[in-house]
Amino acid sequence: MLVHNTKRLIRFILRRDRIRLLVWLVSIIGLTLIFSVFFGEMFPTQEERDIMAETLKNHAMVAMIGPVYGETYTQDIMYAHEMLLFSIVSVAIMNILFVARHTRKDEELGRLEVVMSQPVGRLANLASTFVVAIGINLIIAVLTGVGIFALNSDTMGLNGSLVYGFSLGMSGLCYAAITALFAQVFETNLGVVGFSFTFMIVSYLVRAAGDLGSEALSYLSPMGVAYRTYPYYKNNWLMIILLVLISLVFAGVALYLNSVRDHGAGLVASKPGRTHATRFLQSPLGLVLRISRTSTIAWLVGIYVLGASYGSVLGDLDSFFETNEMFKLMLPQNADYTMTEQFITLILVILAMCGLVPVLQLVLKIRGEEIRGRNEHIMARAVSRKSYLACYVFSSAILAFIMQFAAVVGLWSSGSAVMDSPLSLGRMLANGLVYMPAALLLLGIAVFFVGCLPKASSAVWVYLGYCFFTEYMGNLLKLPKWTKKLTPYGYTPKLPVDEMKPLNLVLITVIAFVLIWAGFAGFNKRDLEG
Repeated sequence: MLVHNTKRLIRFILRRDRIRLLVWLVSIIGLTLIFSVFFGEMFPTQEERDIMAETLKNHAMVAMIGPVYGETYTQDIMYAHEMLLFSIVSVAIMNILFVARHTRKDEELGRLEVVMSQPVGRLANLASTFVVAIGINLIIAVLTGVGIFALNSDTMGLNGSLVYGFSLGMSGLCYAAITALFAQVFETNLGVVGFSFTFMIVSYLVRAAGDLGSEALSYLSPMGVAYRTYPYYKNNWLMIILLVLISLVFAGVALYLNSVRDHGAGLVASKPGRTHATRFLQSPLGLVLRISRTSTIAWLVGIYVLGASYGSVLGDLDSFFETNEMFKLMLPQNADYTMTEQFITLILVILAMCGLVPVLQLVLKIRGEEIRGRNEHIMARAVSRKSYLACYVFSSAILAFIMQFAAVVGLWSSGSAVMDSPLSLGRMLANGLVYMPAALLLLGIAVFFVGCLPKASSAVWVYLGYCFFTEYMGNLLKLPKWTKKLTPYGYTPKLPVDEMKPLNLVLITVIAFVLIWAGFAGFNKRDLEG
């Protein structure tokens, strides 16, 4: 049978990913429920919600989160309108990474060959991956819908809440099926993940084009279809059924292609490389830059677009912030600066931390290469451990600067077009690049873990999440000041609102270099795995 022993593989997948899936589910469902409560507190009156609705009717905001809908911009409609697409993106990312990991990645690394050597059907692995994906998306759909209703029963109805939850879950299932299809087409995990994320971005842009022009375009995008469920207004379950049908079609095609293609191959063969590597590629630094090239370019485009998206709303904020006390709590208070300028400080620190994701991915890649035994091929040549690690650290430090630069330029380019008195590019760069010492400290922590505590390297992601939470939600939740002081961002001046504190930046940089030095020392002495 083609699906023989699928049940056992389902248990195996759940056993492998029990922690990873739990973290994803708690994060997505938890944040969705938390924000459903906070939205009611941030906009307690209809007047404030009406002002927000007018602010969100400009073309930039329609492209970002979709058009305002409903005769009255009530609390439930406002929440669904502003949160649905961003939540779908989070669920899509989870599904893309999950399916790619258990299909093409396992096949590329030879793990799936071990599984297939056992008495299992040819389609068992892909089928079990689908079943687990269906399960986790149903969990998101049900718990999100029921949870939102339970926490906001006075303002958010059960039907609308379930429509919101199933819009998330079925959209996620759609991207899971699409990723499975790409796993049959391309030979490498990098290609599958890259094309899946590209599809997600394109579907977001197609949805935006449809919302701004021809609505028919929106139906070509899973996000556009999901948005047209209109939770708490029309509660259109037909769109959810359409998402399920789309998922089944992509899943069916993926299963068929999996049954006819050769194991280890893709329908599209990888493009052959050069017969002889360039001199630069023969160096460790050239290799590091080459293997990170695609993801780096994608992240640069993404951070620029994110910065530009935030910049596009700067022109309408002063009047809105003046009427909303809850949003004021999120900003550093200084009467000498406009609310827009204070909002920019919050955006800059958010962009700085978002830009650290590819930086940490790059420096931690050496740990992944070590686990897979690939570092042995490098160390077998006349390459020292310190010089090899230095290639990753140097590339990551440069990438941190470039990411921050791209984010600031994106914010300035769109913000200057809508602000009456825009900040100069030089001033905006100074305000943004002040976070470079903090970036170096996070980089130093990652290097320290790689060198001294390699099995705990993932802890740096937890720390980055803590930094984001305290900076983004600290003032709103009235967290004690010492919680921010546990991160380098708590000591970094938020320019232009705060005074410049060169000593703080110097000390953060010194600590960063000490951690990097300790990481190098540990990496040079410890036994390497693989």
